[in-house]
Amino acid sequence: MTVRQGSGSYVGEMSMQPLVETLVLRAALDEINGAQSLHSIIDTRRALDLGIAVPLTRAMKGTKNPHLWALVEAMTAYAHSGSTYLEQDIAFHSGLLAYVENELMHQLVAAMWLVHQSVTPQLAAASRQEMEDTAEAHAAILRACEAGDVEAYAAAVDAHYAPLLAIIEGR
Repeated sequence: MTVRQGSGSYVGEMSMQPLVETLVLRAALDEINGAQSLHSIIDTRRALDLGIAVPLTRAMKGTKNPHLWALVEAMTAYAHSGSTYLEQDIAFHSGLLAYVENELMHQLVAAMWLVHQSVTPQLAAASRQEMEDTAEAHAAILRACEAGDVEAYAAAVDAHYAPLLAIIEGR
């Protein structure tokens, strides 16, 4: 925070690096291979995704997003071949966030991705079916956003996280 004589206090540019480092350390110290920490990160990411449901679907209603559909198609192709698609996944969610004018939300989501990436290698690999289900959930998220359908968006977000939660919980 910066204080300017005669004009008040201002919040300057804030770094999420201390938050990321703390969460990564917490995950590293987690007694059960980071699974509980990753579960917390997934719960937080899900809450952030659901928290933007109304402004996101409102902003995207009636839009066409070929760049996001191309990412969904790439994720689907990677899933069918048994490959992961983290880069496309991050780009997809960043593309959605571009419709929400909330810089703090952008920073928080980016921080959650960094922590997610640091903990994920400790987990069992997703099956091809889980990767395909997650890719389809991305398509459902995008369909719901373009239709402006909040309920369908919320259901698609839940479907998006279900395979990852199943892996974490060992189901």
